[in-house]
Amino acid sequence: RLQDELAGTENRLAVARKRYNDAVRLYNTTAKKFPTNLVAGIFNFDPADYFEAPASAKEVPQVEL
Repeated sequence: RLQDELAGTENRLAVARKRYNDAVRLYNTTAKKFPTNLVAGIFNFDPADYFEAPASAKEVPQVEL
């Protein structure tokens, strides 16, 4: 049961990370297109960074019961 919960949590995190990165990509491309690039330049909208997990987050956690 714990294994299923951990897998479900990982899946929810992956979905949230993908949605965030999709939103960042849309924001960045919209800010580069005419005429929104004019407004983005006037109000100093900087490109957003994509989410990248640190290398330490890719390690499998040890669970002891």
